Amino acid sequence: MAAPPVVFRSEVVGLENPIAVAHAGDGSHRLFIAQRNGLILVVQPGNRRGQVFIDLTDRVSCCEQENGLLGLAFHPRYGANGFFFVNYTDLAGDSVIARLRVSADPNKADLDSATEILKVAQQGPNHNSAHLAFGPDGYLYVGVGDGAGDGDLDDDAQSTSSLLGKILRVDVDGAAPYAVPPDNPFVGVAGAQPEIWALGLRNPWRFGFDRETGDLYIGDVGQNSFEEINFQPADSLGGENYGWRLKEAEACYEPPEDCDRDGLTGPIFAYPHEDDPTTCGGSVIGGLRYRGPKVPTLTGLYVFADFCSRDLWGGRRNSAGNWRFRRLLEGDVRITSFGESERGHLYAAAVGNRVYRVAGRPLFASGFEDPRLRDWSRQKGDPQTRAGGLSGTRSALRLKLDGTSRRVFVRSLEPEDEPYLRAAFDLNVNRAELGRRRLEILRLVDDRALLSLLLEQRDGRYAARLVALEDDGTRKLVGVVGIPGDATTRLEVQWMQATGEDAGDGEAVLLKNDRVQARRTDLDTDRLAVDSVLLGLPKGSGRSRSGVILLDNYTSSR
Repeated sequence: MAAPPVVFRSEVVGLENPIAVAHAGDGSHRLFIAQRNGLILVVQPGNRRGQVFIDLTDRVSCCEQENGLLGLAFHPRYGANGFFFVNYTDLAGDSVIARLRVSADPNKADLDSATEILKVAQQGPNHNSAHLAFGPDGYLYVGVGDGAGDGDLDDDAQSTSSLLGKILRVDVDGAAPYAVPPDNPFVGVAGAQPEIWALGLRNPWRFGFDRETGDLYIGDVGQNSFEEINFQPADSLGGENYGWRLKEAEACYEPPEDCDRDGLTGPIFAYPHEDDPTTCGGSVIGGLRYRGPKVPTLTGLYVFADFCSRDLWGGRRNSAGNWRFRRLLEGDVRITSFGESERGHLYAAAVGNRVYRVAGRPLFASGFEDPRLRDWSRQKGDPQTRAGGLSGTRSALRLKLDGTSRRVFVRSLEPEDEPYLRAAFDLNVNRAELGRRRLEILRLVDDRALLSLLLEQRDGRYAARLVALEDDGTRKLVGVVGIPGDATTRLEVQWMQATGEDAGDGEAVLLKNDRVQARRTDLDTDRLAVDSVLLGLPKGSGRSRSGVILLDNYTSSR
């Protein structure tokens, strides 16, 4: 089985039921983490533990079924006005959206500033949803579940006279406590609640706007059979009816047959519940479209999860305009919510009282105890090799070329620049003359499909060339980057394996000093895996097998 393209890297610890992750957008690069019990913590850059930003525990009902402090969003102009918004279950069991303000201390909020914006009467302690997010239009969007119980017996999700089973859209700057945007789709409709933006949702557990396009993605928890992802384009005028309880995903629910689908908007993706008594069947956790700087192979991918199976999913439209989804990780972390940082890093709050960052899979693994490696480290040329713990971070390979001594230093790095693999190659001793030959730094290989990173020297200049060799023997150049002969240069290779109908749409990316230099998206990488890594020291006139080590199927130590 091919190695997954991403891993979870533990970022924040010491939490209790984290349920939301947000940033303030004020340039501080702090993370704010809401816990179901009513605490909101602020985490400073570089820290792994938070401090209390505000304590709402005395007004939050927690933690029966799905209630508690469930939503957190910062005003788009938080840096100027200090406003942020929360959505919680009050002591009477209803959902309250409240506005608060930061105090004179930027790491403490003013509890006395709390102002109730909106209250939604709830029928029970589940299907409260309660997600909050500001859209690109500056309005606050509010997720509301269908109330409680099974099957939405009162059909609230289809009724425009009820706020339940909806996404609401309000203007928190237009009036006190809020104004209704005049272009909301049900403004002026007799008997309808004007706050409604979209309807027909069962329990929209997390929705998110694409920070580049403004498109809206909604994860809606299903009843007994399906979980679904719904989509609303940025130019939508609102009013989409996503179908619940007439249907669950694309299957009729009530009535169970011959339901009227006219005017309904279907999901872009749905998957069935698992028939496994050891899991809860299925419960989608809506996510975000990745726009971060660290994992280019995920760029533009909508990333979400399932609470029950613990699978991590990703999907996007292909060149033909069709949506394609696949599992990125199977049965790993039980995620409760996603959030992103100011820079676009993707974070996941999870059971186990941690917040993780979604990171690229490392090229190298830990636990290098293979005797072949020890033998190699004593070979002529004495390359110094050290392996240490690996926390599961993005792939990174740093080359330092010293033109005077003709030595190449290779390090595999974590973001903190702590190497967990280091090798030094003496080109003179190993006679790997780079005039007409190449030094193969690494090879990612599975059967005949591989990616090869080659170091070349021509006319006194160095270059790194990334080449894909496909199953049929075809060689495709991903890219070439120049490398100064007397400087330190970071080279990074990232990859995305495609499967199923998109088996011909694999992707490889070559970066130099964290900037994308080249990308190929037409690679036939259906069988490409990264469970094996080759470090090569070619000798003589051709590709030599001496001095080459195969590191098979090692895994992260934590």
